[in-house]
Amino acid sequence: MLGEADATPMIAVKDLDRARTFYEDTLGLRVKNEMSDEVLSMKSGDTLINVYRSEFAGTKGHRSHLPGRRSRKGSPRVEAEGRFL
Repeated sequence: MLGEADATPMIAVKDLDRARTFYEDTLGLRVKNEMSDEVLSMKSGDTLINVYRSEFAGTKGHRSHLPGRRSRKGSPRVEAEGRFL
C-alpha cells in the first residue's frame, strides 16, 4: 500500500539556481546529489526531494494541484511559485 512505501516528491522549476538558493537558504534542505545542470536531489530528514528544471514549470501545462481544486491566493505554494519557480 502507498501509505507504507517511501515516496520521492518531484518539483519542477524554471530556474534551478534560484530554486536551489530557496530550498537551501530558506527551507534548510541539503543537496544530496546533482545530475548535470538539470536535477538536484535534496534531503529533508529521511526524505529525498528531486527538483528539476522544466520550461513548463508554473504554467497551465504543468499543474501541481489536483483537478477541480483551486489554490488560494497568498498560500505558501502560490507565493513560492510566484517568486521562485
